[in-house]
Amino acid sequence: MSIEHARQFIQNLHTDEVLRKRVTFHKEDIVSIVKEKGLTVTAEDVRTALNEHWTANPNSHVLSETPGF
Repeated sequence: MSIEHARQFIQNLHTDEVLRKRVTFHKEDIVSIVKEKGLTVTAEDVRTALNEHWTANPNSHVLSETPGF
């Protein structure tokens, strides 16, 4: 379930400007913010979901400069 939550979070980043602004470029912060949204993820889940997202959307800039991802 957590990979699905990570995918959901990435989609939310496209539509929620406040959420995008809260996300910093440290994976620990990203995981904390995802959990605040009531989703269960690990840093690995976020990494996997981001890699899937970038593969499917090569021109996407969502978290594209995040160290560690």
